[in-house]
Amino acid sequence: MEYLRANKSTHLLALTILKSSPLFDNIRNEPEFQKIVKDVEIKFQKHHKQVAEFLRKKGEIK
Repeated sequence: MEYLRANKSTHLLALTILKSSPLFDNIRNEPEFQKIVKDVEIKFQKHHKQVAEFLRKKGEIK
């Protein structure tokens, strides 16, 4: 659990805001914005895999 506390990720929050906030409605279809969202998604998935591996090693999940 210490690992999780020390490595809190904001990627999920960023994805939620980027994908759903009306603030970004006018640029959501722009290629540059879509690239930013894709980059955040990649970082989220990488972190998610690291957390899952950590939890498997600790026996918390299978």
